[in-house]
Amino acid sequence: MTKNVLITEPNAFHIGWLGATRRLFHLADAFHKLGFNVALLAGKMTNVPLQTKIDNRFPGLVIRTNHTGAYPRLVDIGPITRRAWRGFWRVRGADYYLTRLSFGFAETLDIDHVVKELERHDLRPNVVWGISAGYLDGAIAADRLAKAFRIPWIFELQDPPYGCGLGLKIAVIRSEVSRLLKASSRQIVVTESYHNELLTEFTLDPKYIRTIYLTYEGELVEESNSSQNVKCRMLYAGSLQGGRSLAPLLYGLCKAMDREPRMRGSLIIQIVGMGDGLEEGREVSKELGVLESIRFLGYLDRDQTEELTKQANALIVVQTPETSTFQVPGKIFGYMRLGKPILGIMPDCEAADILHKSSLGFIHSPEDIEGIADTIIGLWLDWKEARPSAKTNLDYVSQFSVEYLPQILRPVLEGLL
Repeated sequence: MTKNVLITEPNAFHIGWLGATRRLFHLADAFHKLGFNVALLAGKMTNVPLQTKIDNRFPGLVIRTNHTGAYPRLVDIGPITRRAWRGFWRVRGADYYLTRLSFGFAETLDIDHVVKELERHDLRPNVVWGISAGYLDGAIAADRLAKAFRIPWIFELQDPPYGCGLGLKIAVIRSEVSRLLKASSRQIVVTESYHNELLTEFTLDPKYIRTIYLTYEGELVEESNSSQNVKCRMLYAGSLQGGRSLAPLLYGLCKAMDREPRMRGSLIIQIVGMGDGLEEGREVSKELGVLESIRFLGYLDRDQTEELTKQANALIVVQTPETSTFQVPGKIFGYMRLGKPILGIMPDCEAADILHKSSLGFIHSPEDIEGIADTIIGLWLDWKEARPSAKTNLDYVSQFSVEYLPQILRPVLEGLL
C-alpha cells in the first residue's frame, strides 16, 4: 500500500537552487524510493518566475498558501508593504518582532484548507516532515497538521532557530523549541555538532535524534584536472550575506601575485552571488590592484553556476564564525563530488573537518593571509604543470551521495507507520 508524506517548508525555493532547495528535492526522491507519495506545503510565492519553475520540477505535489506570514491580506501583496508592516512589529520590541517572523506563518495557516487540498488530490498523509530553517514556522505547521490528521511528525532543524541558538536568546522561542522537540516523534539535524548541542541543551531520547547530512547527486569523481583551461579558474559561488567577506581571499590573492607575478593574466577568480559582501569585494579589489583578476558575475541561475563549477580548477568556500556554528553549507558536498581542490576560508568548525577528511580541503582562517597566498600559488602551479592538487578520499565522500539517503531515512521511519 502506497504511503504519503507531507513536507512543510514555508520558504521553499525562496532563494533558488541553494542547499535548502536541493535538500527538499533529495528528500522527495528518497521518499519516492521508499514507496511514498510526496506533498510539499509552502507559503505564497515571493519570486513568481523562479519559484514557479522550481515548483514544476519538484517531484511531488506543491501546495502554496495565500499568505507568506502573519500579515493582513492587503499588506501581504509585496515586499515593500511587508517590510513596512514589520516596522510595526519592531516597535513592539525584539521579542515580538522575531516571534512574528518565526511563528506567524504557522499560526495564520488555514488547516482546513490544507486538509481539503490534500483530500482533493487523494493524498492523506501518514507522516508530516516539518522543516525549521532558522524560523519555527515549518515545524509549528507540521505540529498543527499532525494533530489534525492524528499522525506522527518529524522535526528537521536545518539551522539552529533564531532566538534559540542563533542571534538573540529569547525565552518564548526557546520554550517553543522545547515544546516542538517533545511533540515530534523524531528529530533530524544536518550536522553532528548541532546534534550534540541539542542533546546537551534539551532532554531528548538519543535513539530518536539523528544527523542526516546534506547530500550530493551525480557520479563521484576521484580526481579532477581542468588544465585545458586557457587560464586557471577559481570559483566562489554562494551568498555574500551574513558577514561573509571576500577580503581575506583578495588580500591573499594580492600577496600571492606579489610573490609570483606570472600569475597576473593567467589566473581568474569568478564570484557568483549577491549580498553586502559583493560591493565590499569590488572596493577591496580596486584598492589592492587585483580587479583585473576578478570577475564579479552577480546572481546566476542553477545551470549557469553548475557549468562554471565544472569548468573551475579550484573552488572556494567562505564561512564566518557565525555562519560556521552548527552549519555545513550544502555546496560543500556537491564540491567534494567533483574531486576538485577546495580553498576553505573559515574558522575551525565541522565544515573544515569534513573538508579535511575528504582530502580535498585547503583550510585557512580569515586571518591567515600568508597561508591563503601559499594555497593560491600552489593551486596555480598545479594547474600550470597539469597535475592534480588533491585526490578524493572516496570511501569518506561517497557516504554523502543521495543514493544512500533512502537507507539512511528508512530507520527514521521505523516504528512510526
